[in-house]
Amino acid sequence: AKQLYAKYIEFFPRTPNTSKIRFYLAEILYKQKQFVPAAENYWLVYKDTTAGGIRDEAIRYALSALDQSLNADRKKAGLGEINNK
Repeated sequence: AKQLYAKYIEFFPRTPNTSKIRFYLAEILYKQKQFVPAAENYWLVYKDTTAGGIRDEAIRYALSALDQSLNADRKKAGLGEINNK
């Protein structure tokens, strides 16, 4: 599904469904722990003023994805205890 969503966005960058498809792509990336690409896609959904009600969700999830990325980086650096504060 991830490749199909990416192809849809590539070939149809400005349709009424593009933001929704991009949101679904971001969801897949997030679940695969690809937090930065997920955040980038959520951000693009948020920036699209035609995205409607999913804009609010998109910005929340973008911030969550960036937080997850930061936490993963901290754990790799041996700073996992900071995550609990």
